[in-house]
Amino acid sequence: MRTGFEGNLSRRYAAEVPGALDVYRRRALAVKMPVPVMLMQWEAALAHDTTARLGEIAVPVLILHGTADAGIPVSNAYRLSELMPAAKVELFDDAGHLFWWEDPGRTVELISAHG
Repeated sequence: MRTGFEGNLSRRYAAEVPGALDVYRRRALAVKMPVPVMLMQWEAALAHDTTARLGEIAVPVLILHGTADAGIPVSNAYRLSELMPAAKVELFDDAGHLFWWEDPGRTVELISAHG
């Protein structure tokens, strides 16, 4: 549980939110996902590559990314935006992989403005 917490949320969030680990634990355990399903998701993510087709996406795309994401480097957000002509990157400073937990208000604001 602690590894998932540290891998998905920023140090800033952990320091600023009282009981952050307990909040994460409750949310993470609220929906049970079998380990084989998680492994299949991981395998699918590793095998999935549509890089060559991203340039065909001509509709506006909003890419949201936390700058403190421990699992996916922020450079990936910029790489995606380079590959899609109508993409825009919005970063969440010092936020982790679950940036929407860390800043739900801004997440809603950006998505609402994009739609």
